[in-house]
Amino acid sequence: MNEPTPMMRQYQELKARHPGCLLLFRLGDFFELFGDDAVVASQELDLVLTTRDGEVPMCGVPHHALEAYLGRLMEKGYRVALAEQMEDPRLAKGLVRRDVIRVVTPSTWVEGTGSGPSSLVALVDEGAVSALAMADPATGRFLLRQFEGPQAHAEALREALRQEPAEWLAGPGWTEEKIGELAPVARPGRPTAEGLPAAPEGAGPAARKAAALLLDYLGEAHPGAASFLEAPVLGESDATMEIDPGTWRHLEIDRRQDGGRGRGTLLHVLDASVTAPGKRCLRAWLAEPFAAPGPIRARQDMVEAFYADQIARTKVAKALTTFRDVERTLARAAVGVGTPQDLLALATSLEAATEVAGVLLTMTEPGLLDVASRLAPPPDLGGAIRHTLRADLPPNWREGGFIRDGVRPELDRLRRLTGGMQDYLVALEAEARAATGIRTLKVGYNKVFGYYIEVTKPHVHLVPGNWERRQTLTSAERFVTPELKAREAEALTADAEAIRIEMEMLGEITGLALSERDTLRRVARAVGEIDALRSLAEVARRHRWVRPTVTAGEGLVIEEGRHPIVEEAQGTFVPNTLSLDGEARLLVITGPNMAGKSTFLRQAGLIVILAQMGSFVPAARAEIGIVDRLFSRIGASDDLAGGRSTFMVEMHEVAGILDRATKGSLVLLDEIGRGTSTFDGIALAWAIAEDLHDRLGCRTLLATHYLELAELEDILPRAKNVSVAVAEEDDEVVFLRQVVPGPADRSYGIHVARLAGVPHPVIARARHILGTLERGALSRRETAVGQLSFTLHEPGPLPPGGEEVLKTLARTDPNDLAPRQALEMLFRLRALLEDE
Repeated sequence: MNEPTPMMRQYQELKARHPGCLLLFRLGDFFELFGDDAVVASQELDLVLTTRDGEVPMCGVPHHALEAYLGRLMEKGYRVALAEQMEDPRLAKGLVRRDVIRVVTPSTWVEGTGSGPSSLVALVDEGAVSALAMADPATGRFLLRQFEGPQAHAEALREALRQEPAEWLAGPGWTEEKIGELAPVARPGRPTAEGLPAAPEGAGPAARKAAALLLDYLGEAHPGAASFLEAPVLGESDATMEIDPGTWRHLEIDRRQDGGRGRGTLLHVLDASVTAPGKRCLRAWLAEPFAAPGPIRARQDMVEAFYADQIARTKVAKALTTFRDVERTLARAAVGVGTPQDLLALATSLEAATEVAGVLLTMTEPGLLDVASRLAPPPDLGGAIRHTLRADLPPNWREGGFIRDGVRPELDRLRRLTGGMQDYLVALEAEARAATGIRTLKVGYNKVFGYYIEVTKPHVHLVPGNWERRQTLTSAERFVTPELKAREAEALTADAEAIRIEMEMLGEITGLALSERDTLRRVARAVGEIDALRSLAEVARRHRWVRPTVTAGEGLVIEEGRHPIVEEAQGTFVPNTLSLDGEARLLVITGPNMAGKSTFLRQAGLIVILAQMGSFVPAARAEIGIVDRLFSRIGASDDLAGGRSTFMVEMHEVAGILDRATKGSLVLLDEIGRGTSTFDGIALAWAIAEDLHDRLGCRTLLATHYLELAELEDILPRAKNVSVAVAEEDDEVVFLRQVVPGPADRSYGIHVARLAGVPHPVIARARHILGTLERGALSRRETAVGQLSFTLHEPGPLPPGGEEVLKTLARTDPNDLAPRQALEMLFRLRALLEDE
């Protein structure tokens, strides 16, 4: 292998300083990758892989397209070190000096335009306390949470999962196995909490260490990212409804079951926003619905004000179309990648915020007037930006030309020098043609060789002796004169100095914006609130939603409720009514597959979330007693990588619900117990329903195919049966999608299979087997009753009432009998037989 060149030694030194990162190394107009990094990048970015010096793999991306390629690497979870040229190659002597100016990671990527979360989470255990620190470098938000007790570890992990972080930091007490391979895990050491700025009151040692771990990591990536964060806030759980990660996933709040975002989610239904802060605000409200009536009603009042005022909604929406993502603009400025376009967009955004405030001041709702007061922009910032920057920015601003004329006299002088260069070149070309007689002579410029005089080869003999050869081409030679060299040096120096001054002025105006970041964040978040409120009102109007009544009670009444996602997708929806109050806490829902049981469950959960986030809801009327925790177990999934079957995953989630639900919770259970034998499944479903009813007393919706569970209505005082109705005529089944009182009489599984397209011979055979099994079950019942009678009593006449009990038992299939019902029947029979 050949000895590495000085440039490759420079690359290797930088690469060694940043292990675990792909190193993008600036070479002229490209960022190049070498060795193993090049192999990885060529596969992930579909780049052509070449070699340098015939040995080292190599690929690259154009510098002007860097942002797009970086975004793709961030989506795939890579960390990237950017090595930039630290001096102008035209002025450098020898090897151009390069250094890593920034480490980009999935959580610190602020150039993108996404409105979703891009948070970084650090987890620390200390004794019986678990803590997490969560920061979003794109917006500056910084949150601490701490948990105590035997469940502290699990609660911290659940909270971290709920944040959907782009990156994890595993601190003391945590390992990658404990966290799960859900996102890249970094272990940047174990710093102490010394130096943590403005630690909130009540933050314990574990929370402080988690915050320090996070700040240390950001400081390594880019100091500006850490300094951009706000002072940390210590979060509390009592103020909001808890939605665990499984429930968030089952209800498809911001992501479909297949993992996709957008259409098919509740967030998509709600999102009529026109700004990035508005989209972020909507998702945050969905993730943390209020858990007290007061703040819910206050937000409902603001939504209702927009709901009633179409003119205000329209004016606000129009004004906000020019509001850009101010928080991300500030984040880019903080890490040194801000642009003149960002600053102009900031000025435009402040003007839009002022216009929105004017609209709000015409409304009388107190909450909206309060938000309007937070829309006041920093004085003079927008004017300073407009005064400094040209309105028509050049495409490649890094080459200068974005500062207005007349702002800085020295810049104007340098521009006159570089601007005069073009006139000089035109004159030089005319003079050279006249002096040499070469009419085809021309003067030109390129970035590699600078200015030159080009002469075709047949005329080279006419070139004066004092011209210096600069470049040889196939059909021409390029020369430079002593005077041209001097003017070139003067122009390059003036151009470089002009660009330096423009960049300095860009830094000054950027610094001015960053000095006002607290005010600008306040404006951006107020805009986000207004956009989200207007969006909720717009959606409520569009879909005919109503304002729900939210109380501190325990009732849950939804009249003619509709599933918002399904209704949007299909255009129509059969409404259904749900009623849980003091008389009914457990609703057992039976009916065939595809009839709508799961939809009914999801619909209830989504309406509760909407109500407690302050939105209107898809119903004719709704009265919602505050839900402190929402749990759902809907759908089937396995965890093959973790070695867990579908049934094991189901039981794991059910165990979590039984462990954490309270009397104020709402529990949605769909087909629990189906992953094992019928008898086992009924036993588990029955026992789980009893525990939720008797011990926890929480509001529960239980959808099941186990028709035996309908017996719960007769046994549990607050259990109630409903079913999804079907119509059957001439062996045809029509799903009515209507929830009606009372249990279903059968599951119609063979009918559903026929509707799904199972071949007719298979359907016919299934019906025949079903009939055989039913007849065989009757015979087994008769035999079982005889054996039971012989076991419990010596042969002889039965006591009074015994015959009736045996007949009842004979009509019941022991294989389909729920355990509690079977035991009760046996005890009754034994008591009757032994009474004599």
